[in-house]
Amino acid sequence: MVSALAAVGALLFAKGFVATPRIDWQEHPWQLSLAFAAGVAGLLGVGWLITLAMGVLRPQMYELTRLPAAFVAEVEGAGAGAVLPDDCPTVARLQTRLNAVRRALYTVGEEVSSAEAALQQGDPPAGTAARLEDLQRERRVLLHNLAVYRAARADLLDRAEYFTLSRGLSRSATLRMVGAGVVAATGGIGFLLALSSSGTGTAPAVPAVGELVRVDSAAGTRLWTLLGLEACQAESGTPRVPVVVGGGDGSSRSPYTVTTLPTATCHAQTFTVTDSSALVSVPVRTTPETAPGDLGGTPRVSARTS
Repeated sequence: MVSALAAVGALLFAKGFVATPRIDWQEHPWQLSLAFAAGVAGLLGVGWLITLAMGVLRPQMYELTRLPAAFVAEVEGAGAGAVLPDDCPTVARLQTRLNAVRRALYTVGEEVSSAEAALQQGDPPAGTAARLEDLQRERRVLLHNLAVYRAARADLLDRAEYFTLSRGLSRSATLRMVGAGVVAATGGIGFLLALSSSGTGTAPAVPAVGELVRVDSAAGTRLWTLLGLEACQAESGTPRVPVVVGGGDGSSRSPYTVTTLPTATCHAQTFTVTDSSALVSVPVRTTPETAPGDLGGTPRVSARTS
């Protein structure tokens, strides 16, 4: 059961259920804080559930003086001879008889040892042999009674443990386990949902063909030199290179991801670039518009660059 509950906990926090985009503390502090709180709550819920389950399954240690009251009433209600020995109508009586037999057996054992020692000395008091025989007979009876009472005690303890387990969960324990399950499920689901989106509401960028324009700066010159972008220019002497733009906004935290278009003099290469070294121009198409009076005519498509 513990393994099954641990597997459920692992399943709740499995990353494969919901896509988790890349998020960081600088841009999404509240989202990550919520995911952290939900994750801790979910793990505590799973641990609480495992603890409660172990408490239900853990065996109880009983003694004749510490038996459940409902069990004692049921056993004594069945009458002597049903579960208890014939001469013990109550559990308390069984405990008393067991203690008395133990004391009597000890006393008889001491007397038997004394009588045997007197007989071995060769001059025992009159009647020692007959007394020894009676004591041995009494000890055999006591040993038999002790075995009966011990067996009755062991049977009662086993029955008491089974009685406790068969009663199942109490109302309060059931409510606690349900509450622990709700906390675990809420924490696990909340953890996944908190990481299911970046929190910005921005759709992923769609690759588009654009133009990379070098910035007149040391960083721009170094970029053009290191990557050999002069060979990729559409026009010699004009630092403009056609590229496929994969995303980004040109900032240091989200640089442009671009790929040069392969030509006879330019091989394809993918790299990131910021506004400090180059700018990216991408044509953006707007929704087709129909001019007034041109019903059913050819739609006009306007374009702008960003």
